[in-house]
Amino acid sequence: MDRQDLERIAAELESENSMFADKSYLDTFRSPPRIIGRQDKAK
Repeated sequence: MDRQDLERIAAELESENSMFADKSYLDTFRSPPRIIGRQDKAK
């Protein structure tokens, strides 16, 4: 394992962690901006 491998692993971990940075998606009191695939049933 060399420096390039370590940098690649660190970049992968950083991108995975950035997915969980926005905690607003975990707020249960917030309504979703749109319902995917349910427009005809929502009417």
